[in-house]
Amino acid sequence: MTDLPNLPEYPKVLVDGNAVVIHYENGNKEVWGYEPNEKLAKEIASDIETRLKAIDYVTFEIVKKLNEIAEQFDTMGMPKEYASEYICEGYSKVSRWFRELRRNEAVKE
Repeated sequence: MTDLPNLPEYPKVLVDGNAVVIHYENGNKEVWGYEPNEKLAKEIASDIETRLKAIDYVTFEIVKKLNEIAEQFDTMGMPKEYASEYICEGYSKVSRWFRELRRNEAVKE
């Protein structure tokens, strides 16, 4: 079994009565919504928190990898303007792949 990723500490999603409230690292708060009862609000808050933390984790890991690639190009002596161009073009290809994946998933529904 592989190690599970360490998800970031924030955002935290807490329950205030039957309100589901997102707490961001910068101190901002956002009411996500209200649920019919506190038990359901807690279940939803837990699910939302996991999803938001997972999204932030993926974002951080992608940025970290792009920085590693930039450092590798620099070590190779590649001019920074070329490295930036290649990284951006590679990112664009991946973005197009994700958009196509979403389109295909939408067609299935």
